[in-house]
Amino acid sequence: MNNFLNITDEIIKIATKKNITISTAESFTGGFITKSITDSSGSSNVLVAGIVAYTLFAKEKFLGVKKGTLDKYTAVSKETVCEMCEGVQAYTNSTIGIATTGFAGPNDGENNGYCYIGFCIKSPKIDKTIHKEFHFTGDRNRVRLKATEVALRKTLEIIKEI
Repeated sequence: MNNFLNITDEIIKIATKKNITISTAESFTGGFITKSITDSSGSSNVLVAGIVAYTLFAKEKFLGVKKGTLDKYTAVSKETVCEMCEGVQAYTNSTIGIATTGFAGPNDGENNGYCYIGFCIKSPKIDKTIHKEFHFTGDRNRVRLKATEVALRKTLEIIKEI
């Protein structure tokens, strides 16, 4: 069951009307964003691709995150999330690339819930990469769902601006 059907329905409706496409590069959310979008009818008009890049190897190989970035800043950093969303946007030529990286828990101790969500937007009206740091509370599932909700709400906001 999609907890975000109202948001994703609106994303699909507006994005289809504006000819906006989306791709995702998810790490700790494990495909939740992509699944939420595909739960809405008409998602094939908007979603280009969803990549779950959980390991460092996958982030480098499939998203073009630089090894130097991962070595210097780690997988959970603003630098990495920016390279992830830029990589998926460029690879798929979508209007918006969405990326997540973080610690869902429970084995990360005080880092549980610490994450970054990033967006690479390439449109005639907006051309930029943005990111934000979050620290969600709760168990593993709650952290992942909260990050998914925040990413979808921001996606809707961006689509309305384009």
